[in-house]
Amino acid sequence: EAGATQVTLPALFEWYREDFGSTDGEMLRWVSKYLPPAKERALLLAVEADRFVIKWMAFDWTLNKKHRPAPPMPTGVPGPRRA
Repeated sequence: EAGATQVTLPALFEWYREDFGSTDGEMLRWVSKYLPPAKERALLLAVEADRFVIKWMAFDWTLNKKHRPAPPMPTGVPGPRRA
C-alpha cells in the first residue's frame, strides 16, 4: 500500500500472534513499547491511521542446530540435599 509504514517482524509474531494482541494494531502497539522513542511514535501514528503493512521474516531453523556448551556451574552453590 503506497504511503503505508512497512513493519518487518520475525515469523514468531505471526505464529503466536494471539499472545501479542487480537489484531495487528494491538500486536504493533505491544511491539512499539520496545522501540526507541522516535520509532515508537512513528509506529503508533501509523497504527492509529491504519497505514501499515506487516512483512514477516522467515525463521532461521539452522539456529536450532547450533550447539552451545552449557555454562559452567557456579562455585560455592550447595548441591541437592541428601537424606
